[in-house]
Amino acid sequence: MTGLVTFRLGAREYATPLHAVREVVRLEGLADLPGMTPPLAGVLDLRGTALPVLDLRVGAGPGARGDVLVLEQPAGHVTAWLTRG
Repeated sequence: MTGLVTFRLGAREYATPLHAVREVVRLEGLADLPGMTPPLAGVLDLRGTALPVLDLRVGAGPGARGDVLVLEQPAGHVTAWLTRG
């Protein structure tokens, strides 16, 4: 049996396999990128590694705060918003 990590976006609940989750981190701010367009909210510096942060909510951007779920993907790390900022 595979464990799941569940999270809410608005009124809906989602799940991802536990083995795909690297960690959950508190977001203290994002770096802006020139020409950035949604759903890219910015870049997170996670211990020296630049990770793109995708905004799965509405209205976030540079300077936003909240929790981020860092997922391991074959092509690299992908990050996603979890909470209201």
